Amino acid sequence: MYSIDIIIPSFRLEEKYLLPILLLPAPKNTTINIFVIVDNPAATIPPQLEVLAQQPHIHLHKNPENLGAGATRNRGIELGKGDWILFLDDDITVPQDLLQVYANAIQENPGEIGFIGLVNLPTPSKPFTRAVITNGGMDIFTIAKHKPYFKWGATANIMVKRAAVGNHRFANEYPKAGGGEDVDFFMHICDSTNKQLKTLPEAAVEHPWWTNESVGYTRPIRYGTGTAILMDRMPQYAYWDLLNTLESLVVAFIALIVTMFTFQQWHIPILLFMVGMIFTDYIANYVQYRKRAKSGNLVDGYYMTMLRFANDWGVLKGKIAQGKWYTLGRRFHDNGKVTKIHIHRTNTFKIVKWVCYLVLGILIYQMCC
Repeated sequence: MYSIDIIIPSFRLEEKYLLPILLLPAPKNTTINIFVIVDNPAATIPPQLEVLAQQPHIHLHKNPENLGAGATRNRGIELGKGDWILFLDDDITVPQDLLQVYANAIQENPGEIGFIGLVNLPTPSKPFTRAVITNGGMDIFTIAKHKPYFKWGATANIMVKRAAVGNHRFANEYPKAGGGEDVDFFMHICDSTNKQLKTLPEAAVEHPWWTNESVGYTRPIRYGTGTAILMDRMPQYAYWDLLNTLESLVVAFIALIVTMFTFQQWHIPILLFMVGMIFTDYIANYVQYRKRAKSGNLVDGYYMTMLRFANDWGVLKGKIAQGKWYTLGRRFHDNGKVTKIHIHRTNTFKIVKWVCYLVLGILIYQMCC
């Protein structure tokens, strides 16, 4: 006999998603407690949700103020006492046997510290969401398909043993809407137990596209900001690499200002190089998109470029906010590896970019000299 606490932070309180979760059948010999934590003080509780909350195993709590994703999950952890904690998002579609799949995994793998479920997104139908998939920004949703074990997973669908959680909690330094706090939380748990989370692709849920697949960059910016915080909180997973395009543009912009007062013969070449860097980044992203997706057009390449810029801007913004502008070029291993990456390591994106830089430099030299 064991118990599972299901923790669902919710801002929207959409019944079409929440009610099926609340009505999931409990596996035999398992005590289920569901904690819906409303992180929106102004929210009106839907009637059906209020009725279900009268049941002894369903607990509805409203935060007095908007605390954010991490702090809200922390409240759920404190409210429960279950042997296992299952984190679910408030906008997923769940199969009827979800809890049974997790229960079977617990019985068959009693020594594991947790299980990473599968989160499926719909097949993208627009260029922007195709770029999101090709860019790899949501690969963590499907990590259960590709790895037997991993150090963290999306809080949309993941289970962890309370004994392994111990005193670990989601850190409050991260963006309220989410970005990095899940990496921090689970990697700290894995490090303290010297174990990794077992993936469980059979525990699959469906997650809709945000805002009906419309273009938006706030999410990758948040993730980038979270990455900058991760470098500071978990330096053992940080490493140095060549400057990315955005960082290079910052350095070039400083040089551009300097050449307004001295070495003025370099002013125009630097300006041309900055413009060229942007086009070079687009070309490199387009080539990488074609390589990964086996197809693609100029619009796909544009969105791929913008997503990379958004994430890089989030990282840069996070470093500046911490007063660590001098860490340009510092990166984070979100795959949980502590081995250092050599600066000369190449991939398609880097090769194309640096070949284009060479050509660009030659052209500017011929034009200006």
